[in-house]
Parts: sequence; structure tokens; C-alpha cells
Amino acid sequence: SPIDELDDLQIGKLPGQCTKINRQLSPDLRQQLETEILQNADLFAWSSADIPGIDANFICHRLAIHKEARSVAQRKRKVGGERREAIITETQKLLNAGFIREVRYTIWLANVVLMKKSSGKWRMCIDYTDLNKACPKDSYPLPSIDRLADGASGHALLSFLDAYSGKHSYHATDLAEKCIFDVQGGKFLGFMITSRGIEANPEKCKAIIQMQTPQTVKEVQRLAGRLVSLSFLHDAEKRYQMIEKLALALVTAARRLRPYF
Repeated sequence: SPIDELDDLQIGKLPGQCTKINRQLSPDLRQQLETEILQNADLFAWSSADIPGIDANFICHRLAIHKEARSVAQRKRKVGGERREAIITETQKLLNAGFIREVRYTIWLANVVLMKKSSGKWRMCIDYTDLNKACPKDSYPLPSIDRLADGASGHALLSFLDAYSGKHSYHATDLAEKCIFDVQGGKFLGFMITSRGIEANPEKCKAIIQMQTPQTVKEVQRLAGRLVSLSFLHDAEKRYQMIEKLALALVTAARRLRPYF
């Protein structure tokens, strides 16, 4: 989420089909940005039907599974009523959009996992642990990471585009905070990213800053345990440079956007 004040820019014909841009932009830069966005309005998706994917006749991805790997069918997990309804709803959306199809007999079965969003809605994920073990690891998932990271540092303006979270969404209002242009900084993967680089998120530091002085023996023991944990992490943290943390953010974003390329 950005730290700047934002203005809405109408893109689609229907109400709510808009994106957000930085309010503090200069008039010339704002005009150029609005013109560029409106000229490429067809790149914005407002429903799953607007994202048909790449034609399989052009390119098709197949899983590279070890020949000696055995198929695994996970046992069905029980879920509560609220989660069951969320699974049915999300699955029906994927079926209607043509992203998935029903298979009656399969040798690979994986359970869905529901994660609670900050908005209170459910995000449906798949537990691919067994399948990942059967696939060889990619030694070079993103080459030239140093060049990409160096090229991204030092810029005054940033554009946040989280297409992975919004590609299965139907309501344009859910996409508003996922697609924002030319802001001075914002939150990404729990960190604050600005033109100065990657900084700690103040919200994540509140627990330590507001920590009270221990009053009992148990509280002292708990504090000692936390200090031991921090000492173990301290040595590892010293080995990670700022450019490596930025590289991690770029790798994560590239992997999430991979289905679009």
C-alpha cells in the first residue's frame, strides 16, 4: 500500500473501473501518465473473462517430474462451514472462467488451503508440497538478478502492480489498491520501499518498541528466550546486504507475474 495521497483515474466505461495515481505529480508528468494509461486501457482486466491466458497452441507448460517419483493422493481434509462455502464459491469462479476443469480420475490429489485476508475474505491456495518434491528444482529461476536489482534502485517513482492477487477477482474495487502508478513509496512484503531503499515497517516494530519492562521471573525468561532467538538471527541478517533484500522482492514479484509472460 502506498504512502502518498491518491487520485482516481477512470479507465473503463463502467463506474468503479478505475486505477489510482499519485496526487503530488507535476501537471506535465500527470498528463503524460494519464495519456499513456488510457492508450493502454485494454491491458486492464475487470473480470476473469478478460484474462483468457496464453493460447496453448502458442506455448504450453508441462511439469518436469522425476521418472522415479511416485504419485501422491492426499487424504481429504475436513473444513468448517464458512471455509467450505468459500471453497465452493472460489472453485465455481475458476470453472466459469475456464481456468480449471473437472477431472474424475487422477493419480495426483492435493488439498486446498484457505488463508484469511486482511479484508476478512478468504484466499484459496493449493498444498503442492508433494508435487514440488517430485519436480526438479530450478537452479536459475531468474538470471541476471544483480543487473535487475541494480537497475531498480535509486528511482524516485515506483509503480506497484500486483496482478497475481487480482487476476481471479471480479470486482474492480478489489483491484484499486493493487494497481497504483508513480508513488514515492509503499509497503511491499512487509517492508517499506522508498527511493532510499528498503526500510523496516514501523507497524512491525511496535511490539519491540512498546515492550514493557519485565516484572516477574516468567517475563524475564520470556524476554531471554526472545533475545536468544534474535541472537541466532543476527548473524544471518549481517550476511544479507540491502541489494539482496531488494533482489528477493524482485524474485517474488517475478514469480507471481510469471503466468502473464
